[in-house]
Amino acid sequence: MKIDPPLIILALTILAAGAAYWSTIENNDQLNRMEKYDTLSIELSKEIQELSDLNNSIAKRIDRIATENLTLTEQNFNLIDRSNELIGKVEHLTKASNELIKKVDIRTEKSSAENAVTGILDFENKIPFKNDEKLIFNVGGNKMGFMIKQFTVLPLPGLIKIGDKNIIPIKVEDGKIKISIVVLDLDGKVLIDIKDNVRVRSLNNGSKFNYDSTGVEVIDNQGFVALSINMDSRTEMSIQGYFLERNSGSLYIYGEKGLLMTNSDIISRKNIIDYIKKINIRNLFEYPANNWIRKRFNKTNL
Repeated sequence: MKIDPPLIILALTILAAGAAYWSTIENNDQLNRMEKYDTLSIELSKEIQELSDLNNSIAKRIDRIATENLTLTEQNFNLIDRSNELIGKVEHLTKASNELIKKVDIRTEKSSAENAVTGILDFENKIPFKNDEKLIFNVGGNKMGFMIKQFTVLPLPGLIKIGDKNIIPIKVEDGKIKISIVVLDLDGKVLIDIKDNVRVRSLNNGSKFNYDSTGVEVIDNQGFVALSINMDSRTEMSIQGYFLERNSGSLYIYGEKGLLMTNSDIISRKNIIDYIKKINIRNLFEYPANNWIRKRFNKTNL
């Protein structure tokens, strides 16, 4: 069979055109794939860069936190050292305070003993007083007698009066003697306040106080007896001391050697002290540091 040459040429041309077409399509597909790959590569690079930036940011934060933790750790160590230092100081202060408290306790114990603690005076009489009995008072060597019934109603007898003021109001209730007095020192300051035998105000200025079942005594900060009351017997009471009236300055001094009246606003303190020594106000109780509570020089037993 004889083939026409033109047909052969046509066929070859068609085949060549088809091959070129398919080659063009394949090249276009490859280009498209490369473009997609490039796009994906770019996007992936961006994501990798973002992740890298994020990682760097996280690393910086971790470094900052680590630095802060280190700083806090150092501060904690400093606080621990300071706390230990403060604890040491507190322990030292506590020890010193305890030592001081011990000393204060010792001084308080002595002071409490010396001041005979707050209490209730009880002028002991086994047989209660009756209204028809007579009570004798020795005030600075001057004796005066009153019926018991006079101490049961107002106005009470004035044993020591400065002007119209009754310095020592004494009354009898339920057959017992009850005394009220505000004891002043030479400067007019209150040493002690006794109301119906009850001590209602503490001592001032290092003064001393003592009492027992038959007497009471107050000593001022100069060592002078400001008040001395004693039941010499069941129906006899003696009163000594110095008694100041602040408004007028009048000063009455009662002692073993009598009575002296003067004015603290006029005469010198030295003269007043000389008068107190001269009048010789008795001292009922002893005042050593240890063995003195309610201990008398010479106690009168009823």
